[in-house]
Amino acid sequence: DCLHRRNTIPCICCCDARRDFHIAKANEILLVFRMLKVRLQHPK
Repeated sequence: DCLHRRNTIPCICCCDARRDFHIAKANEILLVFRMLKVRLQHPK
């Protein structure tokens, strides 16, 4: 992980892409869970 991220505000390093990837994955999973929850609450 990037240790100097907290020290330098424009921290451009290898972990930026990895972090963005993890954030995108987490958002995808949250979106799927939300859709499933809506489907369970409102059955057709």
